[in-house]
Amino acid sequence: MRDRRAGKLSLAQLLHCRVRYLTDGAVIGGNAWMQEWLRANKETYGQRKTPPRPMRGGVWDGLCSLRDL
Repeated sequence: MRDRRAGKLSLAQLLHCRVRYLTDGAVIGGNAWMQEWLRANKETYGQRKTPPRPMRGGVWDGLCSLRDL
């Protein structure tokens, strides 16, 4: 359950977000790494109009995912 006063997710909610990013996010990594990965894999993913999205729901230290979740 979310602690609304502190604005933090419970461990269970954060783990749920992490699993979702790993399965639905397609690719995760730092922004610079993601940009390089997209350049290397543009034949598969084509030219993307949107950049990698910062992961939400916790402190991810700048990690991004290919898909916005």
